[in-house]
Amino acid sequence: MKYRHKVKMEQKSNKVKGQKRRVAEHGPWEGKYTDEEIASMVDYDYDYLLDTMYYKMERMVAFFNSKYVHIADAKKVAKQIEVAMRLLNIIRGKSVTYDEKELEKIVNTRNWRRYHTSGLYGLRKEKAWHVFFLYLEHRMRNWWD
Repeated sequence: MKYRHKVKMEQKSNKVKGQKRRVAEHGPWEGKYTDEEIASMVDYDYDYLLDTMYYKMERMVAFFNSKYVHIADAKKVAKQIEVAMRLLNIIRGKSVTYDEKELEKIVNTRNWRRYHTSGLYGLRKEKAWHVFFLYLEHRMRNWWD
């Protein structure tokens, strides 16, 4: 019984050894992780998912801006994806930082009761969450013919 278990473990490790390539040479990861490290990551929060979405959107913008695209409104689609990326930056907390006076001009505070948060930064982030998924719902299916 012990021998079978050992053989299975060796077979499993042999499969992984051949896959030691770096993932995502360009983008937010910059080749930090190998396939095994990504497979072993614990999905304990949504940051990894948001980073993945941002990375894929970067690649999509590059694709739609390339000369090999055969879609009618490729430039328009690239602009829409860039808007979604800006919303993702706000959600991830990587957007331009503003002081309180500038945020009062930017963030609509009339409907602050809808969102369960305190402060203008939290309100801006919650609104970005809401608008991001509405934006994807309305536009993402139209990005491909």
